[in-house]
Amino acid sequence: DNVYLNGTIISNSGTIGGFKITTNSLANGIWGTDKSVLMCTGTSGAKSGGGSSTINGWCFTAGSKFGVTTNGDLYASKATITGTITSDNITATSGTIGSFKLDSTYLQSSDKTVGLSASSADWAFWAGGSTADTAKFRVTQAGALVAKNITATGGTIAGFNVTGNHLAIGNWGENNSVLVSTGTSGAKSIGGSDSISGWCFTAGSNFGVTKTGAVYSNKLYATGGTIGGFNIDSNSLTGFYTINNGDFKLKIGGGTAQAIQFSHKEIDSKYYPSFDLGYSGQTFYYYQTATKKDGTKIIYPGSTMYFSPSGGIDIRASYYDSKTDSIIDHPSINLKVWNNIDGSQLPYISSPCYKNQSGYTLGEYFSSNGAAMTLSDNSWENTNSKITFYPNGVYIITGAVFFAQSPKGKRGVRFGTSTVNYLAGSQVILTTSSTSTNGDSVCVQCTYIYNCTSITTLYLQALQQLNTSLKITNSWMKAVRIG
Repeated sequence: DNVYLNGTIISNSGTIGGFKITTNSLANGIWGTDKSVLMCTGTSGAKSGGGSSTINGWCFTAGSKFGVTTNGDLYASKATITGTITSDNITATSGTIGSFKLDSTYLQSSDKTVGLSASSADWAFWAGGSTADTAKFRVTQAGALVAKNITATGGTIAGFNVTGNHLAIGNWGENNSVLVSTGTSGAKSIGGSDSISGWCFTAGSNFGVTKTGAVYSNKLYATGGTIGGFNIDSNSLTGFYTINNGDFKLKIGGGTAQAIQFSHKEIDSKYYPSFDLGYSGQTFYYYQTATKKDGTKIIYPGSTMYFSPSGGIDIRASYYDSKTDSIIDHPSINLKVWNNIDGSQLPYISSPCYKNQSGYTLGEYFSSNGAAMTLSDNSWENTNSKITFYPNGVYIITGAVFFAQSPKGKRGVRFGTSTVNYLAGSQVILTTSSTSTNGDSVCVQCTYIYNCTSITTLYLQALQQLNTSLKITNSWMKAVRIG
């Protein structure tokens, strides 16, 4: 019953333990079919096993679903593995891995909320949805990412550095930087603000938005929308506001003619301009009302003053004439103020001229020429040019001081009654870096609109600062009464 051998057994046929012996194999059943087993040094016949193509060189097979070739390639169309798998190449077209279901295209969870796909027509990865198309996280075969909920505390996104609650390019708050934040704890001055914290968006140092919604900007461009109740279009800003129970309208812009217009609503619910600042000049209006013979209420510009950019002032007046039942225009009064260095063109008012309520003539002209004199260094002094003004009157005054040629320094002119009592708005100070260009003198001028309420003598005052005495060659003052 028992055979004991010491040496080598060589057999090319027979059976052993239910396995049929051939020249290079032990087989049970027809190998490559279900319920068969084969151990071989390498089959010469080709068959498909475990999902492989039709190949030869099998050294171990179990049924039709599992096989290993002499190259070490393992094929399994159904496998349950509970240990560790280490392999350079595994091919599987069905079965499960953990709780994931495997087929020829997909590896996905049983409820399909998480999965991978090899199909170019489907998402490569997905998670968080009942289907791949509704998942909150999914990636295409090309690597494009779609995500509805991302938490990142480091790295970069589209060139932005991720740190804490920030997305930033550059040092935020500085030029060429961008910041997106849930609210900075650090304080900085952005867009003209004070140094504050809580910035949620900044662009450079000129624009920022805080988490309270406050917007700060040093430069703002808008061609539409509203701001403070004012409508914005490509070239104007128009809006309404109420003051003292009266409706007013302010318009900024308006093309080539209008820069700023301020209007008020009158009895007919129409808006009439009180002030126009145009690109070609400024106009002030004073409207009056009247009742015509038929009972119609009318409104008309009783007074109009136009300031020309060329230096002229045009004053017009109108009134309602009950005899003709019409609006009559007064003759135009045209006042021009010139500021030529040589003084050849003087202020004037065109005829006819009218006297004001105090009996003084509108357009009356005054002048004074001052002789040469020497000034002390860095001290305001009266020149020899002066004019006495009488109430009640409004005057336009122009003055010029001609300083002798000298080294560079500071020179100034103004109008005043004394060196400590002067018209601040008239003061002009010129700092020169070289001697005069004409080689003779440096001329400094000033102009002022003066409202005289009492008899007053105004001097043309001069200042020089050169650490040496400076001679005035001459000076003059010119004035015209305009009101």
